[in-house]
Amino acid sequence: MAEGETLIEVRDLHVGFRTDAGHVRAVRGVDLDVRAGETVGVVGESGSGKTVTALSLLGEVRPPGRVEAGTVQYRGRDLFAMPEAERSALRGSVISMVFQDPMNSLDPVMKTGRQLEEAIRLHHRGWSRGKVRARALELLRLVGIPDPERRFHDYPFAFSGGMRQRIMIALAMSGDPEVLVADEPTTALDVTVQAQVLDVFARLNRELGTAIVLVTHNFGVVARLCDRVVVMYGGRVVERAAVPAVFTSARHPYTRGLIACVPRMGTPRDRRLPVIGAAPGEPAEPDGAEAGGAPPVGPPRAPRPAARGGPQRPAVLRGVGLRRHHRVRGGVLSRRSGLVRAVDGVDVEVRPGETLGIVGESGCGKSSLARLLVRADEPTAGRIEADGTDVTGLRGRRLAAFRRRVQMIFQDPLASLNPRLTVGALLAEPLLVHGLAPDRAARRARCEELLRAVGLPPEVLDRRPGQFSGGQLQRIAIARALAVGPQVLVCDEPVSSLDVSLQAQVINLLDELQAERGLSYVFISHDVSLVRYFTDRTGVMYLGTMVETGPTLPVIDTPLHPYTRSLIAAVPEPSAAAAGRRAQAAPPLAGELPSPLAPPPGCRFHPRCPIGPAYRDGRDRCATEAPALREIRPGHRSACHFAEELLADG
Repeated sequence: MAEGETLIEVRDLHVGFRTDAGHVRAVRGVDLDVRAGETVGVVGESGSGKTVTALSLLGEVRPPGRVEAGTVQYRGRDLFAMPEAERSALRGSVISMVFQDPMNSLDPVMKTGRQLEEAIRLHHRGWSRGKVRARALELLRLVGIPDPERRFHDYPFAFSGGMRQRIMIALAMSGDPEVLVADEPTTALDVTVQAQVLDVFARLNRELGTAIVLVTHNFGVVARLCDRVVVMYGGRVVERAAVPAVFTSARHPYTRGLIACVPRMGTPRDRRLPVIGAAPGEPAEPDGAEAGGAPPVGPPRAPRPAARGGPQRPAVLRGVGLRRHHRVRGGVLSRRSGLVRAVDGVDVEVRPGETLGIVGESGCGKSSLARLLVRADEPTAGRIEADGTDVTGLRGRRLAAFRRRVQMIFQDPLASLNPRLTVGALLAEPLLVHGLAPDRAARRARCEELLRAVGLPPEVLDRRPGQFSGGQLQRIAIARALAVGPQVLVCDEPVSSLDVSLQAQVINLLDELQAERGLSYVFISHDVSLVRYFTDRTGVMYLGTMVETGPTLPVIDTPLHPYTRSLIAAVPEPSAAAAGRRAQAAPPLAGELPSPLAPPPGCRFHPRCPIGPAYRDGRDRCATEAPALREIRPGHRSACHFAEELLADG
């Protein structure tokens, strides 16, 4: 396979779907080339045609979809003209695919090694059992699974999300393909895990020469991994460019809008995120008047409550010494048992009108802390205060009154909204529970008011959740949380599963509601750039503990804990400078988050810490002595033995 040789050539591809609402043109005249040894990014919002185009590369468009025109050629051979048996033989052995959700692609009741061996036998018939086993272990090592001989016998649920995605990559590589198509392989992954998965793709590309087609809506991922980018909108390709050039001289306004609505480490905090708006049926091509120029800039934000001056106000919600431990017992598929320390001695406070960010990897205890703050779970130890009153042991009406003041917005709105109820019934339910609008006409009026507050028309009251987009569903979830007039909203990853344009719309909505109603937010996220843009203060969690707290800009711009520094180093920046560094990109934080069943002694971060060994006594001290969360500079605390050295080093 010669470097630069064209492996896949797509010409004038049209794909349509027959639906109850009529004919949908999902792909409209797409041209695309994939060359040996390169990585091509295919970027666009949901509904732009990215995934349908990717499936077409494997001849995998199924009814009610149909390829209506065009060709997909592999080395000059038309995939659509081949018999199905011949086309099927190419899948996996020549062109393979990695899907977005590995848990939906892995058999939950089959050991991981067995699944990998099964895939290898399918592509290498006649291999001996020993050769198949050796190849399976080799693939697990290739994708960075530690201790593959032992993990070979684990079930998929025993792995983290990032590890499961690596196993999916190993399965996709079992037939030694020339082209790997990856459909949103890092969506909703932590930045550290995302960096590790991207490093696996880079290694495959660098060491094996595997051509990669990366489908994504994340321009930061494109900058870190890709050579060329193709931007899709409304089923068409509206721009194609080398990756550095797309950040410096994008021609299409849609491309510039996508890049601009992604918060990055340097995004001005006094401006709202620009939004693109709904995708029309027929996108416009760039013209001379719109070509080039600066990306769009959002309007000014309302003044940040924490920046209005005056004395520090008391907390509206506070957690003191919070612990949430629960015991797990081994079962048929897993014999692991013990005490899970999900939250292990955390202090947290939310002040009137501010946004408190909580950031960290999956498994660090962010969501467990959120459930404690809204009293969905009971703390094992510690207390929760609202306006200075201990609410930890409240029951009955007093607990209901507290829950009116503190509401929660979940990550997946479709999973948190009853699909059988209309929007009107969903919004009226909390009003009925709390006895706020016993009259039907009053409830209807209140529901219409709530919809207007989140930018939706009253006409949607009679529709059900399945009829809405992801961004609209999250607006409905926000309206439901606002129904009882809360002071505090606890937002658990509220935009992590949304496209960047929808994410910008929801963030702007939360910003407007806070300015209008004086709301306080607890904003939980693994997106460090978004936390920097949106929050006033930030707490960084690691393995059930808080390792750094303080005003957001000092915490993220000049962090005083090595874990915070590692999170920031993992953020994929959408910029030409980041694209120029992609060949040297490596995971900034090695290893997996330790199990909360058996946290390391001493500093819980020390087994993964990149700085401890740099100090003479660091290795011994960090492994034996747990650091306290200390104030290093005014309002800025760090749980690191060497925080002062980090401050001095800059």
